[in-house]
Amino acid sequence: MVVVLFVLPLLNSENSYGGEIVPEFRTAEASLIITTDKSAAVPAGFKGERVTVNWLWDSIKLQQRQPTSPYIS
Repeated sequence: MVVVLFVLPLLNSENSYGGEIVPEFRTAEASLIITTDKSAAVPAGFKGERVTVNWLWDSIKLQQRQPTSPYIS
């Protein structure tokens, strides 16, 4: 499974984050792809980072966007 996510920091707080799941035709705008399958194909035009689903769960659990480097897949 591949989820394309566009994450924007909110301007009013360094610790806040927001985002949306974008449809495939907006893949070029996405900053992250969250995947459970390392062999899954990345949509054409994607230039962001590919991270594991643990990044999403840890960000939710800690209520703060986590750095992506430990979660790169």
